[in-house]
Amino acid sequence: MAAVERLSTNEICRRAALVAAAHAWLETPFRHQGRRRGEGVDCIGLIVGVAADCGIALEDHLDYPPRARGEALGAELRRQLRPARAILPGAVLWMRFGDFPTHVGLCTGGGIIHAYEPERRVIEHGLGGRWRRRLVGVFDLPGVV
Repeated sequence: MAAVERLSTNEICRRAALVAAAHAWLETPFRHQGRRRGEGVDCIGLIVGVAADCGIALEDHLDYPPRARGEALGAELRRQLRPARAILPGAVLWMRFGDFPTHVGLCTGGGIIHAYEPERRVIEHGLGGRWRRRLVGVFDLPGVV
């Protein structure tokens, strides 16, 4: 928790806004390459949508396969990737399924919100055990430092 205490009030507010925006996407059906809240979204579409809801424009691609290896993240975000040590609310979590990273979600502080294909919807749950073991790295959206 010490890392959070060093954040400015503005930073805490920006991160809280991202988490609040992500909550608005809960229960949205899963749809590969989807970008519409309430209608259909995939994991990267959720991050793009949450960012847009908070006034952050991201490079977006729709030409990726269902098991993309990071192509959908765009070079801008991949450059910011850092090890998953201190994970702050509002950070984007990059996770491995199988041999390579294929999934992203948004850290809520105590958990994760993500569009999860096996559940066929956007869900929220804790970030313990198997989910923490899947973490490859984290990054912050532009303007959230």
